[in-house]
Amino acid sequence: MSGSKSEEFCDWTVSGMDCGSCATKIKDAVSRLPGVSDVQVAIMSERLRLTLDEAQTGRDKVEKTVRALGYGIEPRKAGAKKDFMLPGAANKAEDEDAADHSRDDGHDHAGHDHGPAATASAKSDDSG
Repeated sequence: MSGSKSEEFCDWTVSGMDCGSCATKIKDAVSRLPGVSDVQVAIMSERLRLTLDEAQTGRDKVEKTVRALGYGIEPRKAGAKKDFMLPGAANKAEDEDAADHSRDDGHDHAGHDHGPAATASAKSDDSG
């Protein structure tokens, strides 16, 4: 299948996958549908991508096939990313909020400081 006008790249978020067998099960079932090619399933990003000739199989049939296997499926929005953060990784927005607050924001700083500005501030305020 190459270059048909009804051929379209499709992208979904699939929930409920937790192992390689889940991804294989989805890939095999969807690949059997007429007009489906280039099937990719990614467990970590919960993503199903494929090329679909909608003259042969509609998006709804792909979704029905995945749901019949016991997984959730929703069209993926353009630019969508799965919110995923490794344990202990800093959240940039939270870091920016912390950096913006006053050095004497009414809370104890025992055990931590706010970088060079806090050190300079502490040296000038040794009234203790």
